[in-house]
Amino acid sequence: MGKKGNKDNNFQGNIISKLPVKECAHCIGCPARLYTPNEFIVYGKGNVCSPIMFIIYDSYKHKQDNINLLKDVYQELFQKDIFEEHYVTTAVKCECSNEILMQSFMYCRYFLTTELTTILPRKIIIIGNIRLNFGNEYKTYYLPNIYSLLYGEQNIAKFKERLIEAIYD
Repeated sequence: MGKKGNKDNNFQGNIISKLPVKECAHCIGCPARLYTPNEFIVYGKGNVCSPIMFIIYDSYKHKQDNINLLKDVYQELFQKDIFEEHYVTTAVKCECSNEILMQSFMYCRYFLTTELTTILPRKIIIIGNIRLNFGNEYKTYYLPNIYSLLYGEQNIAKFKERLIEAIYD
């Protein structure tokens, strides 16, 4: 079960670890490590006591676009800041290209699992083209990558419907 608390006191900016990718034992062998020698592992941001965690699965190139679009859609639908209400993180914790996204995620899964066991959400909403299995502990919903929906009004409307369903189910 998710933790309860005063939402005003739970908001955090991105949590950037002090552990450089090049020194992390979990990152040894990761193909993204070649592209991020001076990068640090970056966790998510938002309400750490939220019962809902959003996970964005996309390359570094579109990761921030997806987060910004999710923030805008959430604001439009609920008139609230998603980061004050929920915790938003990414599946891959450093810079990564589409070609090595899945291989990189295999190395980042440890960090994502750490976030899950710290935040303890009741629900996970995964945005992107991936199916993740975290067991039966979490109710999991899958939504398409928002960035790829930009050019279709019907697609955006369907995404909004599915987002509302996932949040209120």
